[in-house]
Amino acid sequence: MILLNSGTTYFFNRHRIWIVLLAVSILAIGIGLQPAYRGFKAWRAERVLTESQTLLEEEAYLRSFQKAQTAVMLDGSNKEASRHLAELALNFRHPQAHEFWRKLVNTAEATERDWEQAVDAALLSQNASVAFKYLEEWKIRDQAEPAALALREARAFLLVQDYRTALSIVSQALQSGTVNRDLQFLYLNLSGALAETSELEAAMSRALESPKLDQTTLLWISMQKELSDETRIQALRRLLQVPGLGLREQLQLGLRAARLGDKTFSAQLESLKPQIDLENAEQLDLYAQSLWETGKAQAVVDLLEASAVPLSGSTQATLMLALIELGRADEALDFCSDQNPESKTSLAQESLIRAIVFQKQGARSKRDENLQRALSEAGLDDLDFFEREMQRLGQAEQMLALYRRLATETKTRGPLFQNWFDMALDQKDESELLSCILAYPQDLVKTLPPAKQGQLNYYGLLLAGDKAPFIEATKSWSAKFPLEPLSRELLAFANWQENRPQLAKETLSLQAAKSPGKEAKLIRALILGEELPETELPYLEAELKLRDPQN
Repeated sequence: MILLNSGTTYFFNRHRIWIVLLAVSILAIGIGLQPAYRGFKAWRAERVLTESQTLLEEEAYLRSFQKAQTAVMLDGSNKEASRHLAELALNFRHPQAHEFWRKLVNTAEATERDWEQAVDAALLSQNASVAFKYLEEWKIRDQAEPAALALREARAFLLVQDYRTALSIVSQALQSGTVNRDLQFLYLNLSGALAETSELEAAMSRALESPKLDQTTLLWISMQKELSDETRIQALRRLLQVPGLGLREQLQLGLRAARLGDKTFSAQLESLKPQIDLENAEQLDLYAQSLWETGKAQAVVDLLEASAVPLSGSTQATLMLALIELGRADEALDFCSDQNPESKTSLAQESLIRAIVFQKQGARSKRDENLQRALSEAGLDDLDFFEREMQRLGQAEQMLALYRRLATETKTRGPLFQNWFDMALDQKDESELLSCILAYPQDLVKTLPPAKQGQLNYYGLLLAGDKAPFIEATKSWSAKFPLEPLSRELLAFANWQENRPQLAKETLSLQAAKSPGKEAKLIRALILGEELPETELPYLEAELKLRDPQN
């Protein structure tokens, strides 16, 4: 060992200069190669990033995400790779998506779009504290576009269930003159969720005062059945004032307004008359229906009796109704297929028109006979006509049977199930409501707006004998849509119906703010014993029992 050490020392001493030179050379080579190595890694990162983008185009999402991660690991300074990875995490709902954005927004090069997506990622991850942190930093950077900031700030408050603050933020943004469709829809939906009918009416009236509402929002307001006819008519009037509106669109919107009771469209109809091509079957039909809906039965008859154009089934039905209104029922019935082989109206419509005639004549048994025949014969093409004329006939409740039959027998079921549900709810028919809920196909339920899905779950929990499917559906819905105002109450109601009262109370106790609305108040009264103020809202019998479980 001594000889070995002495030999090594002797060798080192004799060749010291060469050894030092060799060590220095190796170190120099290593230092010199570092830039080349970093350059290679950067080049490799670009190649891998390109591969990731190609895989994304080919819809190989998992492999694209993995390649993006590799690119960032190879070159953490590559902003394009980091942004690509963060966008993938956001778009494909990675639970830690906000972590991928943290590095991007912590740089001076962060864009406004980066901040928007960073907040979106935090909201997606349901991480309210991170969302609020990003929002504060975004404000400090003074990069935020007002509408984008207000929208995301409101969503952050929704995440902690502070609905009133969210509504206030959106309202202030709109009042400041901000034009943003997402903000407008959020305002309308929050107003609807947080308000009783009277408050919702006032909110929509205030919204209509804004000259900056776009066509989509105006159309949305005009279609809300919860609003008064006057408010919906006001929205349609605004739509009719939009520059560049085509004749067909004007006639369609005016017809909808007239059916809601708008008397002012009559004057506008006169101004449109010179533009109408009376040899165009569609324009003739819309014009005739508009005349009929504005109370001009004689004008309908004069127009159509003088027309050289073959009448469509819809136009012929309008003529028959106008003749009946003028006391010429026999002439109207001459158009029916048993008298006129070339009749274009359906057998169901003819039966309903006969029922209208017999009602005017006071022949109730014949009216009822034709009414039942009409309902049994009606198909999808007859639905629009039936919805209007059954209302005029005072037999709207009979439409329940028609909705039920068409919803369960036809392929085009979505709107039918919704109409069936809404009418059963309006009529407080618990049996019909439960039948609709139990028959509602799950593939259609998944396409409904979250609030409507929650409503189905609520009435399922309330009315169904076997509540297990609705308990599971409610838990899944609540987890998927935690921002919905009724989310926490419905989850508590599901726990209550599962005979877990303590968990139900704890679920409500974790809530930052009480959800508004009849259903939420009923649930809190049941579980927490809170006082339930009297309202004029219609209650189902089951809800009345829910208010006072002792009864």
